[in-house]
Amino acid sequence: MFFSRFLTNNIIPILSVYIFIFYFFIRILYIYYGIESVINIWYYRIFFYLPIVLWFVLILKDYFMLFSNLKKNKFLNTFLFLYLIIFMYIIFHHFFGLEYITMLVTKFQVKMLFYAILNILLGAYLYKSLTELYFQKVIFIVWLIYTLILIFNINYFTTLEYKASALRLLLSDPYVLISIIAIFINIKNKYLKIILFTLVLFLAYVLKSRATFYSLLVVYIFFIIKELGFKNFFVLCLFALVSLVVLNNLNLITLDTRMFGVLQGKSDGSLNERLLQFEYGLEAIKNNLIFGQYAGQIIIHESGYRSGEMGAYMHNFLSYWRQFGIVFFILFVYLYLNATLRLLKEWIYNSNKINQTLFYLVLFFGIESLLFRSYSNTYVWFVLGIVYMYFNTSKKEFSENSNINSLK
Repeated sequence: MFFSRFLTNNIIPILSVYIFIFYFFIRILYIYYGIESVINIWYYRIFFYLPIVLWFVLILKDYFMLFSNLKKNKFLNTFLFLYLIIFMYIIFHHFFGLEYITMLVTKFQVKMLFYAILNILLGAYLYKSLTELYFQKVIFIVWLIYTLILIFNINYFTTLEYKASALRLLLSDPYVLISIIAIFINIKNKYLKIILFTLVLFLAYVLKSRATFYSLLVVYIFFIIKELGFKNFFVLCLFALVSLVVLNNLNLITLDTRMFGVLQGKSDGSLNERLLQFEYGLEAIKNNLIFGQYAGQIIIHESGYRSGEMGAYMHNFLSYWRQFGIVFFILFVYLYLNATLRLLKEWIYNSNKINQTLFYLVLFFGIESLLFRSYSNTYVWFVLGIVYMYFNTSKKEFSENSNINSLK
């Protein structure tokens, strides 16, 4: 009994923090810098996958020790049901489904399922660390290093457009996720928070990921209103708008065509491509209302447009319907909408650093999923995991932990 409690109370939280940092930071840098020539990829896999295997084993042990409580755990049961739907789709369509479901397609879907499960469990088991002083310090140091790396690489992202297109997707969302957690659980002074979060918004702009930048901009608006109030927010917006117009007219700054071209009425190849994918996705949903069209982006359409690339799916929340059917879609939307509204209510009436952090996370990834990202964006599951475990934990426990840390 003592050993089991030791594993649950000590090793699992430590492994959760380690895997979180490795997954959202070290893994990103390893891929970004392409350092497999310096550090063998097998060392990378050992330090990444072996802790994950041990972590999974300990989590399963923890689950089965509390098996009698699983029936009451709506949070766990709901997500297990969602993953069961995905798993059944993968198995059925690979062995009994249509001929376009190749081994390559199946591997891609299994990978997405693995990372979805990893993310939601990681979020669920990391949530208590938000009030732990050691984690708050570690995550801030990680954010600081991440920020310095991006600052020192600003010219790289503004000049190497083609190669940077893949890197911006790799770097942007994990950076924002770490930034929100690091800033809002560590910084109390509102003016310092404004400075640091403005820096994050600027770096999101530099990375040129429009989905990340515009989603973060909405979060930034909520944040400024919360810290400064509506009146000061409008004054700040007016000042920023006038400054941008003046500086642009004086040719002191140039608006990036990728980031603002659509707003200026310019043609955009990426947007046109997404609109075409959206059109095909709606057609697929209309023809497969109940069960969706799993991996339907592989199909060659009559118009000659081939969506055989893995990234050629609908880039919005309807992609869940297209892939996994209406039951999955309704449950997913309900879970996310419920989380957002509950956190919004707390953010307005009973705000503290924990629910502020979680609200900004759920808002950011919610906007991305609604308008820009697809079902393949597995970071959404991390947010759902950490938020619903927060709901499952009494506010008294969070308050007690926060008070203890404040006395240290």
